[in-house]
Amino acid sequence: MSEYEIYGSNYIGNTATVSRTSNPLNKGIQGKIVDETKNMFTLQTGSREVKIPKRGTQFVIILKGKEVTISGDDIQYTVQDRMKNTGKIVKSKVKERKR
Repeated sequence: MSEYEIYGSNYIGNTATVSRTSNPLNKGIQGKIVDETKNMFTLQTGSREVKIPKRGTQFVIILKGKEVTISGDDIQYTVQDRMKNTGKIVKSKVKERKR
């Protein structure tokens, strides 16, 4: 799966797990993404919804049947802006790896 597919995807409806976070209470939370804002994912975990901040959090998201790890810091956009700026996000990731 290409980085363009990963960062350009709509995450709503996919399963996500908090794999790393600055808030230890959120680590390991898993659920279906039911909403996304610029700064937050809302996960449906059983009978409750949990809001998880993107900043400082790493997520493992199941996209098209594959697990992908995504840093919330890289996707702090609204869904629409992230999809419009996918090229910019991927270019910055490539630049970071070259350092």
